[in-house]
Amino acid sequence: MDLNRLLKHGWIPVVIWVLIFTAVILTMPDMGLLVREKGQVVVGSTYPSSIGDDILKKINNPGSKNAKEISVALIYYNPNKLNDKDRLQIKVRMDLLEQMKEKYHIVSMDNLFTNEDLADSLTSKDGTTILVPLTIDKANRSVSNIRDEITNVSKVDGVQLYTTSADLVTEDFILTTEKGVEQTEIITIVFIILVLLIIFRSPITPFVTIISVGLSFFTALNVVLQLVKFGNFPISSFTKVFLILVLFGIGTDYTMLLLMRYKEELYKGIEKKEAVLTAYKTAGKTVFLSSLTILIGFTCLYFAQFCTYRSAAAVAIGVAILLVVLFTFVPGMMILLGKNLFWSPFHTEGHSDSKAWQWVSAFSVKYPGITLLFTVLICGLIFFYNDNLSYNNMKEVGKQYSSITGNNIVTAHFSKGQVMPVTIAIDSKSGLDNQIDLSSLDSLTEAVKRVDGVEKVYSVTQPKGDRLKELYLNDQADTLDNGLNDAKDGLTQIQNGLQDAIKQMNASTDSMDSIQQLQDGANDLIYGLDKLTEAGIEFRDKLKDGSGSAEELSNGIQKVDKSIGSVENGLTQLYNGYTQISNGLGTIDTNLQGIMTGLSGIKTGLEGIVTMQGQLAANPAYAGTLMVDPVFQTMVGTTNALNNQFGTLQAGVSQLEAGVAHAKSSLDTANAGLAQAQAGLSQIKSGTSQLAEGGLEMNDSISGAAQAQSQIVDGMATLDSGAKKLREGQNQLIDGLSKLSSQVKELKNGLNDAKNGVTTINDGLGSANDYLTKLSTSKVSTGTFYIPADKIHESDFTRSMNTYMSKDRKTTKILITLNVDPYTRDGMKVVDNISKVVSAFVPNSTLKDSSWGITGITQTNNDLKAMSSSDFTFARVIMLIGIFIVLIFITRDIWMPIFVMISLLASYFLAISLSSLFFQHVARIGDLSWNVPFCSFIMIVTLGVDYSIFLIMRHKENENMKETDSITQAAFKVGSVIISAGLILSGTFASMYPSGVDTLMEIAVTVIVGIAMLCLVFLPVFIPTMVSLKTKLIGIKD
Repeated sequence: MDLNRLLKHGWIPVVIWVLIFTAVILTMPDMGLLVREKGQVVVGSTYPSSIGDDILKKINNPGSKNAKEISVALIYYNPNKLNDKDRLQIKVRMDLLEQMKEKYHIVSMDNLFTNEDLADSLTSKDGTTILVPLTIDKANRSVSNIRDEITNVSKVDGVQLYTTSADLVTEDFILTTEKGVEQTEIITIVFIILVLLIIFRSPITPFVTIISVGLSFFTALNVVLQLVKFGNFPISSFTKVFLILVLFGIGTDYTMLLLMRYKEELYKGIEKKEAVLTAYKTAGKTVFLSSLTILIGFTCLYFAQFCTYRSAAAVAIGVAILLVVLFTFVPGMMILLGKNLFWSPFHTEGHSDSKAWQWVSAFSVKYPGITLLFTVLICGLIFFYNDNLSYNNMKEVGKQYSSITGNNIVTAHFSKGQVMPVTIAIDSKSGLDNQIDLSSLDSLTEAVKRVDGVEKVYSVTQPKGDRLKELYLNDQADTLDNGLNDAKDGLTQIQNGLQDAIKQMNASTDSMDSIQQLQDGANDLIYGLDKLTEAGIEFRDKLKDGSGSAEELSNGIQKVDKSIGSVENGLTQLYNGYTQISNGLGTIDTNLQGIMTGLSGIKTGLEGIVTMQGQLAANPAYAGTLMVDPVFQTMVGTTNALNNQFGTLQAGVSQLEAGVAHAKSSLDTANAGLAQAQAGLSQIKSGTSQLAEGGLEMNDSISGAAQAQSQIVDGMATLDSGAKKLREGQNQLIDGLSKLSSQVKELKNGLNDAKNGVTTINDGLGSANDYLTKLSTSKVSTGTFYIPADKIHESDFTRSMNTYMSKDRKTTKILITLNVDPYTRDGMKVVDNISKVVSAFVPNSTLKDSSWGITGITQTNNDLKAMSSSDFTFARVIMLIGIFIVLIFITRDIWMPIFVMISLLASYFLAISLSSLFFQHVARIGDLSWNVPFCSFIMIVTLGVDYSIFLIMRHKENENMKETDSITQAAFKVGSVIISAGLILSGTFASMYPSGVDTLMEIAVTVIVGIAMLCLVFLPVFIPTMVSLKTKLIGIKD
């Protein structure tokens, strides 16, 4: 840049900058919108919170991995307790939100009115508060707009409504910061004007300085925002703060340095153009080199990974534009105003030297041992720093914001972590809706429960935060144990029933022993009938031809009567046999019905035992003990065999019942024949009686004999017919009874076998009963989850899977509420322990092939801590290397850059240590915010190196002097400038304290302390001390 040509027309750069400023103001993008869209803290994709967020989208919004989602918790509160009317109104609003999900872009909603599993966890115990968590897709809307929309549609008369979540707290933090920065801008400008008025005692000089810095700031802000808008340049809520602090701080210092040197030259009587040239050849060189270190330092931050740190690179753009303003606009104003630039109603001279710095530096050069010890003792304060940082945005936000009030209500009526839970998200390659994986998920749930600081854990197996007792082995073991006891009691009854059945069958068998007697009696009866028939025929023939004498007829009658007696005896015997058989068949029939009923009960009991055995065998928890028990295994085999055998027995009993029915039918046929035979025999007997009475008169009473004869003949016919039926029925009966006898013997043998088998089963059940009794009281079974396969997809458990799993069942979540504040360091430790538990559990379970992550503000802060710490180290290293290289280039020396770097680092660590002590023990705010060390470091180092360069450049001007004298003289000349610059910079940072934002207050105090340490200790004391020691130790003289 040709300054001579520029100075010929000093008004041109002024006019150009007026035009530039006009364009800048007219085209300024909306910074608030850009910060909200592109300036939020983003954790790297490899960190657990980012992984977890991506996995959760598969549950909440599958197929929309790139969707930007926020959480919103609706809090309905009535200090007098929510009544039925209130709850009804809230339910109506929830129904409306359910219906209008698409309109309001609601991704998921935990509605206690439609999911009873959530009722307890979302309603406070005192009944004053209802919580409704929502997940909402931003859909190109601001968080504030989303909050307003949801609030308007969810309001209920007579009930207080608040909205809160980590996202809303962040939004309110941004609003708070913006208001704080606005206050800072005004206070900074007023302060700089006052300081410059005091220093220059001129009303004009401060305004030229403010205008120069203002041009730089607004132009830089516009350029940065345009780069953010169109080039994805990094931005954060601190970008504007960085620009204000650095540009107003060093911009004022640089302008003041140039103006003071210009004033000094003017008061020497030099013409204004030459004064400008001289000022820029000396002070201008210092400004350029100083700004170069800041430019390089902040440019290096662009290569960091953490977005907040990268956003500080905007300062490099601001410094570059500031240089342009300082080398164009400021010299133009110098030429246009000349000495009028310093007009004052008071008497003024050139800038004064600093005698205090001269005395201190001279003492340090003369007694370097004392001053070095003094410096070391001061540095001992560094060890009071404990490195504890706060990630709690809530402490930055005023209580007037809904997010803070709502969170305070939830904390008072629920657990502290209720509204901002920690979520473990697990993504599997295959479905998790199976017994083994569900058991693993429950084991993980139980493992997380045991972490100190965890209040409640909700998962697919514990949707209400507590175990479902019926799905745990100890409860199931109790149930099985009771079932086995019942089964043992039933088996005892079965044994008794079988014993009775065997007795009944023995009795039935005894009844069957009369079959042979019956058959013998039937044979005798048939033989008698045959004899009677022969006698009857013989007698009938003699009566017909009259050939028989009276004596022969009498003998024939006697013969018939004798046969009749024999037949009567046979009929009586047969009748008695039939009666016995009829009674026996009745007994068998009754016994068979009892046996069939008993067998049905036994079959049902056996099927229950088989089912129970199947449940035991299907559960892997029993494989190591019960499944290798030989008694139990024998029971299993016997039970299965008996289950099949009892089916055969039932079929056999049914066949017996059919045989008994057939025997009864045959008996009825035989009884009919017997009755007819008895009728015929009675008729024959009557005829023979008449013949006997009239035998002596037979010659005289032939007609009477003929009548008796006819009666005998008719009786014989009836007897013959009855005998045939009797024989037919008798044969059928004997055949059926013979078969029945064989079947009864088979049934008897089967019942004896069944009795022995039941005894074996009873022994096996006793073994299983003993095992289950021990199992139900063991610690292992108490925590072992087991759900039967057929219960997994039933309605109750499906509701839980719909809440905690994705539709394809490959993804699940576990919600964790903490009993500590999620934003605190204690909360972060709890989540860190949870992460360790998950890391140890997953690789050693059936979930080993799954990916997982942990989400929630607490985990985000953990990741933020890890990422910022790692990147802070990187940022410090590259910034220090860059500045060190520039210092070597400026000084052409290695020692002075080392002394300067030690001074800067010591100033920073002293500042952060003292600031931490102040806010912990004096201001009682607590730990420093997590971004204070970074912001303070870059401010102290980059701005502090400026003052170091002021001293170094003045030191280099004294090349003809001894090095110790040169540093003392340099301190004498620039001491007042550095002190003035330090005061201005401190005042600039002090303007942030009234903002009420903890982070801004902490940065302000830390930087002020750091600059004070640099200006009062390290530049006037430490650097002259080290120069003196170097000279004495190395023996080099200039």
